[in-house]
Amino acid sequence: MAGGLPLKKWNSNSHELMQRIPEDLHALSPDISWQSETSVSMLGLTWKPSTDCFIFQVDLRPIKDVITKRLVVSQAAQLFDSLGWLAPVIIVAKIFIRELWKPNLSWDDPLPEGVSHRWIKYYEDLSRLSAVRILRWIGFRSRMCSFELHGFADASEKAHGAVVYLKTISPNGNCFIGLISSKTKVAPVQTVPLPRLELCASVLLARLVAHLQTQLRFDVALYLWSDSMNTLHWISAVPTRWMKYFANRVSEIQTIVPSAIWHHVPGADNPADCASRGLSACDFSQFSLWWNGAAWLKRQEEWPSALLGPPEHTVPKEKRRVTVNVAVRVNEPCDLLSRYSSLDKLLRVTAWCLRFRDALKCRSISVSRILVASDLRTALLFSIQQEQNRYFSNEITALKNKMQISKNSTLIKLTPVFDGQLLHVGSRLKHSLLTYDEKHPLILPPESILATLIIRDCHLRCLHGGVQLSLGTLRQSYWILRGRNLVRSLIHRCIPCVRKEVILSNS
Repeated sequence: MAGGLPLKKWNSNSHELMQRIPEDLHALSPDISWQSETSVSMLGLTWKPSTDCFIFQVDLRPIKDVITKRLVVSQAAQLFDSLGWLAPVIIVAKIFIRELWKPNLSWDDPLPEGVSHRWIKYYEDLSRLSAVRILRWIGFRSRMCSFELHGFADASEKAHGAVVYLKTISPNGNCFIGLISSKTKVAPVQTVPLPRLELCASVLLARLVAHLQTQLRFDVALYLWSDSMNTLHWISAVPTRWMKYFANRVSEIQTIVPSAIWHHVPGADNPADCASRGLSACDFSQFSLWWNGAAWLKRQEEWPSALLGPPEHTVPKEKRRVTVNVAVRVNEPCDLLSRYSSLDKLLRVTAWCLRFRDALKCRSISVSRILVASDLRTALLFSIQQEQNRYFSNEITALKNKMQISKNSTLIKLTPVFDGQLLHVGSRLKHSLLTYDEKHPLILPPESILATLIIRDCHLRCLHGGVQLSLGTLRQSYWILRGRNLVRSLIHRCIPCVRKEVILSNS
């Protein structure tokens, strides 16, 4: 019994391991060496212990009915592929369904003859997927190995996709590259410019990689690839330089995969290309670029140049934020924020600066040499006020004038309130017994260096607690936009936390 639940059945291709497990808990006969056809089904896959590989069992029923939109969607839904290994084949069905929405056909109207023949040919070819063999082993031999995640993104006018590979490097220098997962998404029926879809493909890749990083229990270097020069240039720049559509997506990429190194890959060597355009089932099993990535991926000295995009003047003007040169006073960020990596050190230096400023105003010569708690609290509120004035000036101006903030503001869902100096969350808990800070936490932007310092301080005060504990402690006094992603990103980069994960995984 484990946690009150009965122990599940076991199976392995290790004869020694199976001998240690009682026979009544075996999923199959322990003598797997003589049963080459024995297999175990799970999550839409079938595992053959004798060859230690996964296969897809495609059970297709003959098409006897008239081909309609309802029948096509029903048959496409039978293709269950949780890890995206069959993405190049399944995306063909998704694109086909997308095209069915253009003629405004009802669910039970017969499809045109030419369209019906296309679907019948595709559906009958799916039986060839039974020939696909996917090795379960991904090259992991010992903790002495080093690992790299390589993700590729690509887009076409009809779909965009992302695919991720794990590169395992043994101590003797041998490399093994295995397909881990992929994701695809069809483009909207309305025409969308290709550069936008290419950026969306990179967002899809960043989300997929961020999820995989939370599942891996070992350190892994991250390399991401795209054949779009514009996308690489957008990602390498500060998001505020671009129009809102591009700035939002670039900001998300930089936030969820801050450690990623982006490279340019030639279109012919991009395995994500077939995930965005599709492959026939007969070509799929032998398409080595999809299963193993480009041949040069194993030898880093042969990688394409790590280009970060074209010169800015080659980026279409409509994608750049319009710049107007006027004589104004620029509200630059406080230089102190970029000088210190500790919140405590920052507040102490700021407190001394404020004390000296007050002494000059009062023309007082004597200044106390001891900082008290109120000095540090004043320094903290001063730093928060400076950051709020920098990032939320429009919202503060509107609230000062007792007006509604813009519906496009990032704070609109927080119903912010202004107490004359600082912005707080307008909470529905105002009648609760909580403290004022808990009912109305202070608002901070995710781009602020101060927000990072506060998150790091909360994480340390929680004794390197997990995401939930650190975030809960943080929100007792502060509300940082996209705070969960920032907390998770910081913990992934926290050396003591990483070491703890390694120790626990080795124990």
